[in-house]
Amino acid sequence: MEYLPACPYFAAARIYAKGKLSKHTHGLSFHIVFIEEGSATVKAENSSVTAGKGETIILPAAVNTYQLEGEFSALVFWKPQSEKEYREKLSDTGVEKRDIDRLFKV
Repeated sequence: MEYLPACPYFAAARIYAKGKLSKHTHGLSFHIVFIEEGSATVKAENSSVTAGKGETIILPAAVNTYQLEGEFSALVFWKPQSEKEYREKLSDTGVEKRDIDRLFKV
């Protein structure tokens, strides 16, 4: 997972996957999944839907846990629970502090 630039209102990550991947909303934020390449089947509770390149799936926070399956790259967007949480994720992936500070100027 590659964490991307963010702001206090939206966080983003790029996912490259082959096979199955579990994601969690933890009941705290919606997730928007945009399929960049390939196709993915999203399974949540007793439902599933397949999306291809250029398609978007919106999952409410109440879903809690969902699975993505297929060979695809996707962008996942959500509302970060705190600026601190997202700053740490960006820092852990090597983004410079000055660049992180610029992202959070509102």
